[in-house]
Amino acid sequence: MADYAVGYQWVKHYTGHNIRYGNIDIIDKLQKPFLMIHSKEDRYSLPVEAEKLFAKCPHDKKQIVWFEHGAHSKLRIVDPERYDQAIVDFITTYFPKEN
Repeated sequence: MADYAVGYQWVKHYTGHNIRYGNIDIIDKLQKPFLMIHSKEDRYSLPVEAEKLFAKCPHDKKQIVWFEHGAHSKLRIVDPERYDQAIVDFITTYFPKEN
């Protein structure tokens, strides 16, 4: 198995698809609500690429939350309260508790 595939086993598990070049390859197959939390300072996954990925996602239950500051995978460190609240808000909006 190629090295890139090892870290993306979750993609195969949740979508049934392999990815070769990145998430952009399979985002149009997503059938689940989608939350993207992204920094405008991210130099690993550029904001313009995040916008393309978000736009290509066909799901109507999708949300993008932008942080002005923060490196890739370090957003929670910058503002843990806002980060956590974005997740809580997304879950309560798209996965309401059933009684």
